[in-house]
Amino acid sequence: MRASASFPMRLSTLLNHPAPWLTSLGDGDDIALYTRISLARNLPDLPFPGWSLPEHRQAVLNRVLPVLQELPELKNGFYSEISDLPLQERHLLLERQLLSTELAARDAGCAVAVSRNQSLDILINEEDHLRLRLYQSGCDIPALWAEMDRLDTWIENRLQYAYDAQLGHLTSCPSNLGTGLRITVALHLPGISMANLAPQLMNAAEKLNITIRSLYGDGPEAFGNVYQISNKSTLGQSEEEIVTQMAAIVNSIAERERQIRLKLLQRNFTDVIDRVGRSVGTLHFACSLSCREAAEHLSYVRLGAALGLVNWAPAPQRAEAREQLSSIALHILPAHLKKAMIETFGDRAEESDQQTLRAFYIHKNLCPALPYGAKEPDAAPTND
Repeated sequence: MRASASFPMRLSTLLNHPAPWLTSLGDGDDIALYTRISLARNLPDLPFPGWSLPEHRQAVLNRVLPVLQELPELKNGFYSEISDLPLQERHLLLERQLLSTELAARDAGCAVAVSRNQSLDILINEEDHLRLRLYQSGCDIPALWAEMDRLDTWIENRLQYAYDAQLGHLTSCPSNLGTGLRITVALHLPGISMANLAPQLMNAAEKLNITIRSLYGDGPEAFGNVYQISNKSTLGQSEEEIVTQMAAIVNSIAERERQIRLKLLQRNFTDVIDRVGRSVGTLHFACSLSCREAAEHLSYVRLGAALGLVNWAPAPQRAEAREQLSSIALHILPAHLKKAMIETFGDRAEESDQQTLRAFYIHKNLCPALPYGAKEPDAAPTND
């Protein structure tokens, strides 16, 4: 794939350097993994992508691309029309969350632009003409919104948006009318899972006016105990009200997780250390691991590290070792693992070898620094 002068970054370069927001701990909080803010925007005089013809989508590209080429945040970034992306590369970008499932299935007249550090991506002719998405590790929703608001204003000054005085920003889906603002925070909630409180969290979602779903897919079953929390409504509230409300909800859920972790240590210490120890042992000795199984065990090792039950590195390197878990969790996903298989074995790579290679990858990248067995704290909490 040829790189352009405005977007010189090659896809291979992007894929060889995982986004810091996806693999780091941000502010050091191991509960809020990352935050994404998304804005849906449309041009006023062209059909929405779901109803548009190829010439309409091309007209959107012709109008949008010159503006994106001037956007400072996209300097030296990556750009491609979806029709130029092979299927395997689309899957890789999906796992990086730099594409949506809907856009990955589209073809002519649809495109994606990604900043060099992968903290910003812009989807063109997905559900709406433009989907602006900004990411950060950890969770500082007000700061991320301030940055998104600035980017949105910069683009709006150069592109007229479809806007109605009563309805706000006009969007393809009525659920995005108004602000078009969607805030999503990925939360690692193994304590809630261990306490069997996930159904209660799901039931509370309706009252809180939020959506809770798995990290990969729309089902309620969490992947690696990671849940995506998003606001439901975008109409009838200002952006500032949505930001404030979501920050409060996420902080409340995170605090609940912290309380549950503490109670589990105090009342079910043996169960917790057994769960962590079994995951450590499985990752050490398993010769074959499915993606979901590996994600679950990595989740409990991450929990053990956060609680001080796993001590695989000297204190100065401990944060770096915990961040390594996020990188491993990305690289054992199917498309990333297949990429590694092809690079290692070429045409000899077999799909059936994926689970074996996944276990080998974990052995190589995690287990040398991971002690076998869980560490008992200096002063274990007493059981009530």
